[in-house]
Amino acid sequence: MRTLTLLLSICLFACKVSDGESGGEAGTLADSSAQAGHVQGGGTQAMPDTSDLGLPTKQTREAGKLYPVDEAPREPSLVAFRQNLLGVIQRRDVDALVAALSPTIKLGFSGESGRDKFRERWGLNSEPKTSDVWRVMYEVLQGGGVWQDDGKGGRSFSAPYVFATFNGTDAFTQSVIIGNGVNVRAKPSTSAAILSQLSYQVVDLPAAPTRDPAPTGAAPPTRIGTYDYGWTEVKLSDGRRGFVSDKFVYSPIGYRINIEREDGRWAVTNIASGD
Repeated sequence: MRTLTLLLSICLFACKVSDGESGGEAGTLADSSAQAGHVQGGGTQAMPDTSDLGLPTKQTREAGKLYPVDEAPREPSLVAFRQNLLGVIQRRDVDALVAALSPTIKLGFSGESGRDKFRERWGLNSEPKTSDVWRVMYEVLQGGGVWQDDGKGGRSFSAPYVFATFNGTDAFTQSVIIGNGVNVRAKPSTSAAILSQLSYQVVDLPAAPTRDPAPTGAAPPTRIGTYDYGWTEVKLSDGRRGFVSDKFVYSPIGYRINIEREDGRWAVTNIASGD
C-alpha cells in the first residue's frame, strides 16, 4: 500500500508532462511576506508523504528508473528557506539572491569562491535580468533532493535528486527523464512524430549525435513557461534514437546545489556542474 501511495503521488506530480506543447512551470511557488519573515525559523511537524514541491518524501526503487524524491520536509526551516529563495528567483532580485549565498560559496571545481565571484561568473554585474542563473537555480531547487553527511559532523541538503541519487551505470553517458509520459520525438520539434513515451527512465545518450535528419543545434528552442529549451538526443532500448525536450531530461552531472547551516542560518554553499 505504501508503494502504491508513492507511485500515485509521482503520477499526480507529472501527469501533464509531455514536451512543452502546453503547460508552464509546474509547481511555481509564490513568495510571501510570511515566508520571508520566517525563512530561518525552526519548528517541528510530522513529515508528509509529499513535499511542498509535490514530490514524494521517500524514493521508490525500480531497476532502470530514477523516481523523484524530496527529503527537505525533515527540516521545516529548510523548506521555508527554499520557498523564499524560489520567490527571490522569480522576482530576479539580485541582492536577495546574493544574501542567500554563503560568503564563501564554492563555484564548482575551478577553485573560485565567494559572492563577488558568483556575481561575476553569472553576469549579475552587467546583465542581471538575463542571466542564466535564474533558470538554473530554479530548476535545481524544484528538483527535490536528499540530506547528506557534509563530512564535518553535520549534514547538507543536496539538490536535485537526479544528482544526489543517480543509480545508473555511467553519469557521463546517461541522463534521466524527469517526468511521467515524456514524449520522445523523431526530430527535435514538437511537431515531429512521437517514437515513445518515457517515465523516469535512466536513458543512454548516443556516442555520436545524429546528423540526419537534423542536428540538435539546428532546432529552434521551445518556450515552456518563461524559459526556452533545446533538445537532448537519447537512445531507446530498441536502438532507435529520438529527441527529448531539455525541460524533461537531466544529466546526473548537471548543475547541483548544496544548502547548509552557517552561523545558525541556511545558505547556499556550493553550485557546480560536471565532475
